[in-house]
Amino acid sequence: MLITHKWLKVEDEYGHYTREYFDITAGFGNMESVDAMRLLLCGKEYHELANWLIVRLLNHRSRVMYALAAVNDVLGFLSEPNFREDMQGGLYRTIQCVANAMNAWLGNPSVDTIKRVNRMTETALRRVKEVGPRYGQYAIGVAACAIQSIIAPDCVDSVHDAAYLSSSDECSIDPGNMEDLVSYGIGLLESEGER
Repeated sequence: MLITHKWLKVEDEYGHYTREYFDITAGFGNMESVDAMRLLLCGKEYHELANWLIVRLLNHRSRVMYALAAVNDVLGFLSEPNFREDMQGGLYRTIQCVANAMNAWLGNPSVDTIKRVNRMTETALRRVKEVGPRYGQYAIGVAACAIQSIIAPDCVDSVHDAAYLSSSDECSIDPGNMEDLVSYGIGLLESEGER
């Protein structure tokens, strides 16, 4: 798909990302989506824009897979030795249940699976009040946003937010997390074929 000024204006209601995108790609003209994504990965300061763009290019199933990758990054973060007490306290188990529900939906996108995902959303949101440390609130935020990718298929900003929160300093072990997520998103985009 060609990324054009007209397409961006429709996707970017306030114009913030449109201006930034054209500042970065000036001189390249209209670009194919995968080529544009690779260009944005060249500079760390462009990763947020790449995240915003990729969730608008992916189809629903691929967006769920992208959001699940963010949840799995949080699980990796929480499995580090210094977070063992949180794992026993249920934060890790809550995030793992969210990942399991998302995997179940990917295997069987049925009404029953969506009901299960809804229950996980309620559990995750209740946990926000119980979790003290800020990283725990971010972890639950990633999970809640990721679940929205199933419940509200047209709400691409929830997927964007899940990836963004998983790459924040409070919730990420690897500062290159956003680059890894967007690279994964490019792979998803390539596997689903250009739209």
